[in-house]
Amino acid sequence: IDGAHPDLASKLAAGSQFCDPGASKFGGGDDLACVLNDPPTAACVHATRVAGLAAAAADNSAGIAGLSWGARLLSLKVFRSSDCATDCSDKSGSACATDDASIINAINYAVTLQNSAGIGRIVLNMSLGEDAACSGPMQGAITAAAGAGLALVSAAGNDPSPLVGVNSPANCAGVLPVGVAPSLSRR
Repeated sequence: IDGAHPDLASKLAAGSQFCDPGASKFGGGDDLACVLNDPPTAACVHATRVAGLAAAAADNSAGIAGLSWGARLLSLKVFRSSDCATDCSDKSGSACATDDASIINAINYAVTLQNSAGIGRIVLNMSLGEDAACSGPMQGAITAAAGAGLALVSAAGNDPSPLVGVNSPANCAGVLPVGVAPSLSRR
């Protein structure tokens, strides 16, 4: 999420993190794979747009009003800014990609904040995915998060393969997959 966005800056809770893909390790406890990214910086515009739909400030004469006027935002960044173009495509010579370890560390961090005084209840939006089956470690993190009371929502995928279907992590048990139905041709 772009922490300087006029519709979002006042809605951000303290504690945004960056979980560096490739540098992350699975686990929790003393694993410090995520680092403070406060105010948050965006890898591309997608998370900022999704955050705006969810919680953009109302009555501020800027942009739009989000669906939940009382919601606060926390950015758990899992993409490197240097790898992603503004439209979220790959920058030349790089791949705008993440890995399971980064996502798992972000999920584990969110679990530590669930129902805390500064954050409250968490709805974890994961607007990302991979055309793959849900891995064991990913399912473990999601199961723990759901057990802690987090609501988990993830992108089903724009063009999933017939072999996998819904993308991971949306295909993990305990996650609400969200997507757009492909258009049907008329005969």
